[in-house]
Amino acid sequence: MDRWTPSLVEARLSEAAFVLKRLPEPRLRGYFSTWPEIIHSFADQVGQEPKRMRVLPSPQAISRMEQTLTWTAGLDPVDGKIVWLRAYGYRWREVCRAVGLQR
Repeated sequence: MDRWTPSLVEARLSEAAFVLKRLPEPRLRGYFSTWPEIIHSFADQVGQEPKRMRVLPSPQAISRMEQTLTWTAGLDPVDGKIVWLRAYGYRWREVCRAVGLQR
């Protein structure tokens, strides 16, 4: 990548936000069950909603996300919040409300 443009930076920030959304939540090890999994019959499964499959990001996408996260480290906290809210797809009205600015 020889030349960075505002649209490329915006695309990388949006990709980083998308990857962050798709990463699994960190969980504390707590109680767990030693019981075996319940085997559902076909009749039980007919009425159930299909399980949503969560597609995890690729290692390359995670590496790009980690690199992109460092770009906003030196920004003023309000400016960083504005950048990331826009990267997550929030509208300007919502961004202004979140940081206490008037448009």
